This record gives sequence, structure tokens and C-alpha cells, in this order.
Amino acid sequence: MTYHQNPVNIGLRGRKHRILLGLATLLLSLGGFAWMFVVGVDSIWRWALFLPLFGGILCVVEAKSSTCVVLAALGAWDLGCGTQKIPDSGLETDLRMRAIKIIGLSLAAALAITSLLVLAPCRGDCSSSPAPVQAQADSGRW
Repeated sequence: MTYHQNPVNIGLRGRKHRILLGLATLLLSLGGFAWMFVVGVDSIWRWALFLPLFGGILCVVEAKSSTCVVLAALGAWDLGCGTQKIPDSGLETDLRMRAIKIIGLSLAAALAITSLLVLAPCRGDCSSSPAPVQAQADSGRW
């Protein structure tokens, strides 16, 4: 097996597209968290941010590593002249291994960040928390 020093499968245009998409997705995800925090949404609903965070992190890591995981899975590249089959099987294998690492890193980072967002305390009363309603019911004040 031939090891290639820095295998890439996307060109400059693909990297720019992924960095912009990734940063926009991360900003929207964090904005969603801020909204959830201010409104007082129960922390369990913050798990909905996992997929957008994963997608945003994945795009940023793809841009940084110049590796598209979908193209790597297909055994293709797009270096600015359209999508083409990778001619070297060793390079194809190297890109697929890199894609697996990128997905693992992105999943781990998204899980860690989402866990921190879920663990952040609710601001004021959490809307789905039964404790304030139960306390009112027990006191007889409605």
C-alpha cells in the first residue's frame, strides 16, 4: 500500500463552500441554544442541536483537511475540474481512512458540545418542569 503525504479530494472552491456553510450552521446552532436558554426551554430539548452542530463541525473539518467524506466514500474527487474517479486505489484508501477519522472527530466534538449545552442550567423556570405546577397545586393557589 502506498501512503500519500497529504491526500485531498476537494479544491479551493469546495473548501470555501464548506467553511462558509459550516460556520453559518455553527452560528445558527449556537443562536438556537441562546434562544432556548433565554426562553427557558427544558434542557432535554437542547439535544435537538446535536445534528446541526455535527453538520457544522463536519463542514469546518472537511474544509480544514481538504477532504469531502462523501466524495471519499464514492472514491471520487473534485479538484476544480468536476467530479472524477480517483485513479489510484492507494490514494482512494487513504482518503477513505481520513474520512472515517473526520466523521469520528466531528461526532465526538458535537457530542461534547451538545452535552455541555444540555448541562447548562435553565434560566428561570424550565417550561416542561413539573415542580412549579405541583407546588402551586399543593398550596391550593391557582
